Amino acid sequence: MVDLFACEVSTLCGIMSVLDAVRRMNENFDLCPDARSGAANDTATASRFTSQEEYFPVFENNTAALEALEARVVINITAFYTYMKAVRDSMRALAETAPEPAAAASRWHAAARNAIYVMYLGLESARKP
Repeated sequence: MVDLFACEVSTLCGIMSVLDAVRRMNENFDLCPDARSGAANDTATASRFTSQEEYFPVFENNTAALEALEARVVINITAFYTYMKAVRDSMRALAETAPEPAAAASRWHAAARNAIYVMYLGLESARKP
């Protein structure tokens, strides 16, 4: 069972690596809401992040199997998936930040900072055995 979770975590981390997610998020941080294109500012942008897909099929379909694992392993597995779900929520909040003058830029940067930090915490939790 541990190998099954390890494979999914490794795959998710690989996807983030291939997409260069961390670098892209850091580059986008410098773009305040006023600097983003008009297409990115409309309310339709937020709808892209409201999918009903299962991004973590191994975790979602095998949570009962966690009972058989050591407490330390369960803590690390659960932490990773919790952080990754928080990343999705943070990205959704970032997309929903309305473009306004300076006040929105501050809110947008706070939302971007949260998304980057939560992604960092998730990737760090994936490194734990």
